[in-house]
Amino acid sequence: MAHLKRLASCLLAVLLVVTLIPGGALQTAEATETPTLTPDPVVNSADNVTLSKTAVQTAIDEWEVTLQISGGGSTSVKPQIDIVLVTDYSESMNNHVYGGSICGSTSFLADEETKRVCAKCGSDDIEWKGFIIGYWQCEDCRSKNTVERKVTKGWWCSNCYHYYEGESRPESCTQNLSGEDLGSRQEIAQNAQVALVDSLVTKGINARIGVVQFGGLSKQKLALTAILNEDGTTNTTNVDAIKAAINAGKMDGLDSNSIDSGYWKGSSGGTNIEAGLIQGNKTLYPKRDSGSANQKFMILLSDGQPNVYSEDGSDSSEDGGYAATAAEKRATTIKNSHKTNFELYTVGFTTNVECLSNIASSSDKYYYAVGADLGSIFNNILNSILWVINNGTVTDIMGGMVDLITEQSDISYTPTSLNSTSSLPTPTQPSVSVSGDSISWNTGSYVSGSATMTYKVKLDPTAVSGAKSDSINVPLNESAVLTYQN
Repeated sequence: MAHLKRLASCLLAVLLVVTLIPGGALQTAEATETPTLTPDPVVNSADNVTLSKTAVQTAIDEWEVTLQISGGGSTSVKPQIDIVLVTDYSESMNNHVYGGSICGSTSFLADEETKRVCAKCGSDDIEWKGFIIGYWQCEDCRSKNTVERKVTKGWWCSNCYHYYEGESRPESCTQNLSGEDLGSRQEIAQNAQVALVDSLVTKGINARIGVVQFGGLSKQKLALTAILNEDGTTNTTNVDAIKAAINAGKMDGLDSNSIDSGYWKGSSGGTNIEAGLIQGNKTLYPKRDSGSANQKFMILLSDGQPNVYSEDGSDSSEDGGYAATAAEKRATTIKNSHKTNFELYTVGFTTNVECLSNIASSSDKYYYAVGADLGSIFNNILNSILWVINNGTVTDIMGGMVDLITEQSDISYTPTSLNSTSSLPTPTQPSVSVSGDSISWNTGSYVSGSATMTYKVKLDPTAVSGAKSDSINVPLNESAVLTYQN
């Protein structure tokens, strides 16, 4: 039987200090452009479920309040989730990462080239039609209106010559210049992924893990493998197999592709993110799988822009180029084919990979790791994936000197709907109701990652009229109590 736990947010009585000024207007005692109050959150030490509240002033006597539930999940057996780790095994992943001092330079040299692009849609997929006499045509929109433009491919640090891909100029160089050898990029990635598996085991999360490698081609190293037995105990044999697959070297034949077109014609190998996406999708959705309705997550890591594309790795472009476009199109196809129960996370490792940001399910699903911080990045991804609580309800009572000014229909909360799963075909959906100065927020059957609710309050003028000093403490809420199942 599930046990109810109460997390009382007695410390979340947000205090707003107001000051009388000439004309009877009100302002914060320490006025800034956007005053924000952020009291210490309340954390349940047993499972790290956290209830926090912030308030941002939107007018002289009005505040927007946001209540958030987050944390690391519980140890009870929950509906199964599937995670596939898709990892770049191109040659550059053998490069070593060094800890030590950060370069910090703010001086950069632009890496520019002149490209012909479509004046209509902006695509750089332009081809010459004809022989001696002919014309340039956009392969995306078929327009013949093309122009030559100078394009910034990336930036070289003037101090240490570290290269940053993309048009945006870095604010400062984050490259480690010296210090301890932290290992190869591949080793650091493997350590971070093994740590993710260890966290799943420690938390008792009901998960299946799959492992995929990609270089010029992409191959499945391990099919979806459960870390728990049916009774909720750890399947140590499976866990060992998962870790062995993660720590394995590069698979035979991963660079046996034959590139017969494009920039690298006549070569083999490369970075084929499109192939990684294709194989990752096959591993995540195997045929005749009993867990087809599970929540599914793909985590793709690469240390550079793609330069090879198509499933057989036969096409190529300059780094980024059309290989990036092909990967982005493939990701869009995959995301469109899984409208529910699917999230795509991407990680740019040692390089801020522009196309990975476009590939991810949303901007907050893309992460950039410089080096040793990759472990914390994977931990952040895991916290985003895991179910934080089950069947949560929050009762938020306004303070006696403020009024709730947001109508019930205008109170915003996320998520607004929950997807069905194999074990929850009809989950309870989130909802909000208002009774007087009290808000009741039902977070639904489960919270994955985090949940938030936002509303506005306004200071009651009578709170100031009887004040006997220049300032008074005004609690924005009397209490906010979270009750949930674990």
